Amino acid sequence: MNLKTLPLKISIFVAISLISAFSWASPTIETRAPALANNVSIAVHGNTRTRTGYITHLVQDCLKREDADNKISTDEIRTCVMNSKLFSEATVHLKEDNIINVEVKERWTLIPIPLIQSSGDYTSYGLFVMESNLLGAGIKLFTGASFSTQGNSFFLMLKNPSVRFTPWGMSLLMMKVYDDIDSEYKNTVYENLSGKARAVRPGISYRLTPELTASTGISYFDTEFEVNDSGNFTSYNSLLHEIKLTYKDADFKFYFEEGTKGYMEYMYEFTRSDNSSYVFKWEAAIEWEKNLISKNALQVGLRYEATNAEDSGRALHLGQDRGYRGIQSKSLWATESVALALDYQIPIAIRSYGTWTVAPFMDAGWFNPVHELGADTYHSYGAGIYLYLKEIAIPGLGLVIGQNDDFLGGFVMFTLGFSVN
Repeated sequence: MNLKTLPLKISIFVAISLISAFSWASPTIETRAPALANNVSIAVHGNTRTRTGYITHLVQDCLKREDADNKISTDEIRTCVMNSKLFSEATVHLKEDNIINVEVKERWTLIPIPLIQSSGDYTSYGLFVMESNLLGAGIKLFTGASFSTQGNSFFLMLKNPSVRFTPWGMSLLMMKVYDDIDSEYKNTVYENLSGKARAVRPGISYRLTPELTASTGISYFDTEFEVNDSGNFTSYNSLLHEIKLTYKDADFKFYFEEGTKGYMEYMYEFTRSDNSSYVFKWEAAIEWEKNLISKNALQVGLRYEATNAEDSGRALHLGQDRGYRGIQSKSLWATESVALALDYQIPIAIRSYGTWTVAPFMDAGWFNPVHELGADTYHSYGAGIYLYLKEIAIPGLGLVIGQNDDFLGGFVMFTLGFSVN
């Protein structure tokens, strides 16, 4: 197989897929959806950017859960519509003439997002553009660039979770990354890794049930790196196959998602341009979030990662994400890791523009390090203050203050927009 020509072939495939997806999702506005099999029609009002057909698709998916013993209520239909995260408000009424009347108020979804992050010696800034409702059909487009003390990245991501409103989905990821990272523990640098990589990943998915989705994809990587500024570069091209199962039974509540969600993913190389052994990686995560006393929300997350790669360039590079707070980005190099995250969201002000919360947190984990660190566990604790905007479809903006005695010690992490590693 000629890996050098593979990006061109993948680009042709992606171009055809994009044209197909866009033509399938050509925006048209309807006032009334066709009658369903049970002679129930759906009328949609208030949408100006979102296709009526897409909102109807959300309602129909919800109605598929109905059976003789479980009748779907209008509140449950409203929840299904709100779970798209495209609307700040939704009301659902059932009229006497078998019409489900849905009225929505749309959130702003085409957003330029500045990114500013600071944690320890790590700083990052960038600009991204996100559209979570492309062509009014729930298609997600995310592109931009970030620049940090550990390297730069450029990427484009496209995801259509329901091509032509069917259970089939498609996705595309293209990126180019420049990295300069250290394996660091308690202010001691064990190894430095610098290099670049570019990748193209087309993928497809199929929704097996309303909660369970299976997906797969082929990634092409062109990688080059050196260790400790030695001048000896390792270069190779590779193909990676990914298989993933995603589960989500959670309802969107603006500052949390009540319910359970998780995934299992297996990735393995099956072609390399050098003579190195093939690498595989397992990854699994589960999150559970529950509204408790007075709108407070407990958030519990557990994540597991493992790889057979023991060399620095292909090991797990962990840090900064939830479960690893107080560890500098990509500074924990390991072949196996388990991370636990506990957060408790407390709303302190609910305004028309959004919700302010304070969230104490605790992270703890175990890892199998690449280097002999004299330790294989960590823990951190602290609190964050967040703003979750109601009318704009972006994640919460946050300031986190915490302590991780095993890595950064005391740390302050400011995040505006997305966390991109």
